[in-house]
Amino acid sequence: ERITLTRNGWGYTRLTIETEGDFLQTEKTALTDDDFLGNRCLIVVLIDGSRLHAGSNYGKIHIYNEYISLEIPICVRQHDATEQTLSRGKTSFLPGKRSGSA
Repeated sequence: ERITLTRNGWGYTRLTIETEGDFLQTEKTALTDDDFLGNRCLIVVLIDGSRLHAGSNYGKIHIYNEYISLEIPICVRQHDATEQTLSRGKTSFLPGKRSGSA
């Protein structure tokens, strides 16, 4: 799966990416202005099928720095050994660092 992140403006960017849920992973753990082509950046999200259980598997992707925090809820439904359905919830925008981060 892929998530497109759009920034407003130009200049230095440093964002941290964290996942919640042992079945979720991203290709990168941080983004800088070099990762943006124009004002867009593609975030590749990997789903480890071996870590899914039957039914709904819930997780989140957190993207943050000292000025903004984004939270993207993820749900992967494991129907059987070969069929999965992915859905994303509404993205939450919060000021500042993600709670609990240093």
